[in-house]
Amino acid sequence: MTFSGSYAPEDVRFLLEPAEIAELSIAEKERRIDAGEHYSDFLSAEKPPTEAYLSAYEAALARNGDRLAGDVAVLARSLAEEVGPGLTIVSLARAGTPIGVLLKRLLDRAGIVDVAHYSISIVRDRGLDFEALRQLVAARDPSRIRFVDGWTGKGVIRRELRRSLAEWRGPALEDELWVVSDLSGTSDRCATRDDYLIPSAILGGTISGLVSRTVWSSPGLHRCRRLPELSAFDGSRAFIERILASTPDLSKVPLALRRNETAEAAGAASLKKLLLKYGMEENKIKPGLGESTRVLLRRMPRLILIRDPAEPDVAHLQLLARERGAPVEIEPSLPYQAAALIATAGD
Repeated sequence: MTFSGSYAPEDVRFLLEPAEIAELSIAEKERRIDAGEHYSDFLSAEKPPTEAYLSAYEAALARNGDRLAGDVAVLARSLAEEVGPGLTIVSLARAGTPIGVLLKRLLDRAGIVDVAHYSISIVRDRGLDFEALRQLVAARDPSRIRFVDGWTGKGVIRRELRRSLAEWRGPALEDELWVVSDLSGTSDRCATRDDYLIPSAILGGTISGLVSRTVWSSPGLHRCRRLPELSAFDGSRAFIERILASTPDLSKVPLALRRNETAEAAGAASLKKLLLKYGMEENKIKPGLGESTRVLLRRMPRLILIRDPAEPDVAHLQLLARERGAPVEIEPSLPYQAAALIATAGD
């Protein structure tokens, strides 16, 4: 059985199993991860955003909302031309969910018939939710399914998607990943390779239909926790309407960029440089604005690296770093606007 969270039912169907899931403190979660448990086995609690943080979100929306509208339109035009009627958008929960909703609404507006949007779970090292895939291919044409996310950081989810679909024993599915912003150069289609602040990256469940991060489960659908206690702060639908209000005509936007091996090599080189400088595991370094925000919201940050502290897109990172007591260093050589290093539990 699907549900739509706090979105309109016609905008998205989550293929997740809502459940009562115990929430850990961030410190306890890090201790268990460092002891060898998998991050997808538990949740940490999501707190209501502070007034200062909501102001930072509103500033990001005012600054970058129009740019996001144009970039989503680029993806929508390309999907309309490549797939057209009967398209099934499969967003990767949660960062991909608002993008999937926007694409669905834009394609409906453009008159592309029979467009559906489902949001499913993918977990690093464990892969896609195969039960969700089985339900998808039973309901929709497998050849017209396309996977969508918000951005890439290191390209981990891109690689996980390809690995999962290589192991999938159902009908053949296109393993391309479509994203708004492709920092790592690993996505198959993107609107831009710039590291700019997608406003929905600032918030968690309150911009993604009041749905938690997903929790791995097998057999059966991956699980999630619904977040009714945050309903007073829910901006999921308002965000969609704000972006749609400034979206250009699809016929006036360019087509999405295709995968670029040069950009991918540059992303890998910059990551290797950080790994060598700080002597950390790859999983402990999160490049880009979106990933750095996630670290400050739900992990234990060791250090936040910022390319230019005067850049408006990093203002919320500096605010969160102050709130979390995380040190900030200026690193002008970063190829992206920011990066976050995760602490070990004993640091």
